[in-house]
Amino acid sequence: MSAPRKVETDTGDMMQRLLLEVQRFDRQIADQIGINSTDLLCLAWVERAEQPASAKALAAFLGISTGSTTALIDRLEKRKLLARAPHPTDRRGLSLQPGPAVGRPEILAVRSQYRALMQQAWSGFSADELLVVQRFLTATIVAMGEHIAKSAQA
Repeated sequence: MSAPRKVETDTGDMMQRLLLEVQRFDRQIADQIGINSTDLLCLAWVERAEQPASAKALAAFLGISTGSTTALIDRLEKRKLLARAPHPTDRRGLSLQPGPAVGRPEILAVRSQYRALMQQAWSGFSADELLVVQRFLTATIVAMGEHIAKSAQA
């Protein structure tokens, strides 16, 4: 195997290991705050989604039915982790927003723990090196997103 090909293969293997560790980490975080992994993924998506975030867009992102999405939203809304709000431009529509409980001390502590862990992991990298990592991650995110979108259309 050529040196460039080995670097690509090793990078792919490391990405798989990273994704597995992220899943394990997310499961641990979900357990700490008393929700399941899909609920955690929902909350992360709502916080980062282009607003207004709709239930239909959430269902598409998660790849689950609208009925399952409604049950998920109801479950998180009951725990005040998610809130339905009037859509700003569609008088019949609703948008999803983080609920007031995302400010609970145990959730803030988990977020603080995550930030501290990431700062520790990245502390030995220069700003220029981190920009290369960002470029790599962006390219990977875009490629995966495009693949998922194409697969969904098929």
